[in-house]
Amino acid sequence: MPYAITGALLLCILYVTFLVWHYNVSQQDDKKEEKSITARYEESWKQWLISKRTVVNSLQIPKRPVDEKGMPLPFPDPLIAVAFGEDLENIKFKESLTSHDMALLRMYPWFLQRFSFQSDKPAQTSLVWNDLPPYIREAEMEACLSHIQNFLSASIAWNLLKAESRPVPAPKVLFWMRNQAIYLLRNGYYQEGFAFLKELVPYLSAKDPEFDAWLGSATIMQAQTTENGLEKIRFVEEGMKILEKALIKGERNLSCLYIRAQTYLSLPEFYQKQHEQGVKDIEFLVRAVESEQTFFYTNQELLQEKTKIDSLYLKEIIEWALSSKNISPSLKRSLEKLLKQLLVVSQNGSKGGQ
Repeated sequence: MPYAITGALLLCILYVTFLVWHYNVSQQDDKKEEKSITARYEESWKQWLISKRTVVNSLQIPKRPVDEKGMPLPFPDPLIAVAFGEDLENIKFKESLTSHDMALLRMYPWFLQRFSFQSDKPAQTSLVWNDLPPYIREAEMEACLSHIQNFLSASIAWNLLKAESRPVPAPKVLFWMRNQAIYLLRNGYYQEGFAFLKELVPYLSAKDPEFDAWLGSATIMQAQTTENGLEKIRFVEEGMKILEKALIKGERNLSCLYIRAQTYLSLPEFYQKQHEQGVKDIEFLVRAVESEQTFFYTNQELLQEKTKIDSLYLKEIIEWALSSKNISPSLKRSLEKLLKQLLVVSQNGSKGGQ
């Protein structure tokens, strides 16, 4: 009986702590800087899509967000420019548009006519693959090489994936779809990105350890979407199991270490063991920068090109962790040392390249 009481008390403590953590995260989000330009355009587009489907005589194009002086914000990419009524011939991106970008832009009007909005999913519609116009099916192989990433492009990729009776997507198409899902996760669309990744599981989980690492991270992120403390605990524990298995399967692939480090350092303060692991991963990655170590992003047929650690992105992760209120002072001191070490290495590398 005493053990049962102790267990119940521990669960209550975890429950309350998670509620406090959730509240603090919400408060921190409120105090963050203004949303990015892309996020503001995405929000305007989503609200317009909802009104277009529910309000008679709604605007024919979304309303452009403006700055504090009432001036329209600059378009962040060509797809958003076109979605907000800009003439393709006049947009400033015209000279830099690739054939891959153009393929994606050609898809947009067709999908837009059919899109509806659901709060926890990308914009969606019901499609049968063989009923798609041939130019849409053919454009997929071109569009998947575009570097455009936003809620709109993710919605197009999502619907192509979910089209009924579609053939297995080509490896480069799957990689594009995976990256669109990751964009959603990185930009606060936790439920939408998670839903997207789950649809990709049959195609990628057996092939791509980095995919599984993102799936584990996305599972942990779901703790921020519920008020239920026990659900929060379940999401975190389940996500950690998926993430750790991905590290084993990927033989400590460096891209997986990126994901684990950032994910674990984002956990509440009582996940001290995971914070320590995150700092160890950062230390390993900094050493990889020093030794100019190369690595493959995946172990199988996807993106078999060697690359080096992105020191700028690693610097952003460390600075982000240092700003967190959940990391202990001792671990922050370790991170500060690693940041200084990384800056020295990066400066020496840039001098060597001159």
